[in-house]
Amino acid sequence: MHIDIMNVIIYNNSIKNHRKEIINMFDGEKILKWLDDHHVTQYKLARMTGLEQSTISRIVSGIVDPNGRTIVKICRVTGFTPNDLLIVPDEEPVSDCLCS
Repeated sequence: MHIDIMNVIIYNNSIKNHRKEIINMFDGEKILKWLDDHHVTQYKLARMTGLEQSTISRIVSGIVDPNGRTIVKICRVTGFTPNDLLIVPDEEPVSDCLCS
């Protein structure tokens, strides 16, 4: 399935506007593996992306999902695409959220 950054933003907004429960869409474990493989600390990734270290920590631990701009910043540094880092729930495809 192809997901572009606009779908990510719309999907995130749809979840925030229509649900109170938390759905983690971002695969923080891939970032943790990248950090380990490249011998980069969360602090250094934060400096490289222009984000706060606490933001990186909360994202990789699954406490929060990053917004579209944050995803782009992380992807620019790590070489991932948004598709690489997104988890789309099987029970609720992106197309269903965009139509409701």
